[in-house]
Amino acid sequence: MKKVKFLKLFLLIVIFPLVVSCNRADKDLEEVAEKKYKTAKSKKARRDEKMGGYIFDEPLFGVGKDSAEETNIGVNSYLWRATLDTLSILPKKKIDPFGGAVLTEWYQPNGEKNQRLKVEVIIIGRRLKAGTLRVSIFRQENVDGEWQDRVVSQEVIDQFEESILTRAREIRIAEEK
Repeated sequence: MKKVKFLKLFLLIVIFPLVVSCNRADKDLEEVAEKKYKTAKSKKARRDEKMGGYIFDEPLFGVGKDSAEETNIGVNSYLWRATLDTLSILPKKKIDPFGGAVLTEWYQPNGEKNQRLKVEVIIIGRRLKAGTLRVSIFRQENVDGEWQDRVVSQEVIDQFEESILTRAREIRIAEEK
């Protein structure tokens, strides 16, 4: 008997207020959901308006309102495209447009069997300047059937970096016209 009274009292004190407040909570939830929907819709509309002519936050066919230095991709798109252009003849092992990294497979220039090269380019910023570009060139020579690492001069690395920067500037100038 005490259990029944306790259960009724429990229902009256705890459950009843919850049930009564459900109607109010549903209205509040509906208002919140509607507000979120309107906010999300306006954010999407703003993004679509901003990103007109873009794909993956990059200008589509070189057409777009924003400069490539202000994209959300995390790296400068001019440097990214210039890197891909400069490395176009080399087979790629890893391409990461969001992290701004390109790593090539080993490549034997001009069919040389005793030498091979590998290039790694990392873009670490959004600005079109030399400080946002890291280039590493790895060279190996085949000596008695074993590949041995060889040093690549800093001058060669600097020339390669400069060719990417020059190409990026060319792309930027062509896009601004």
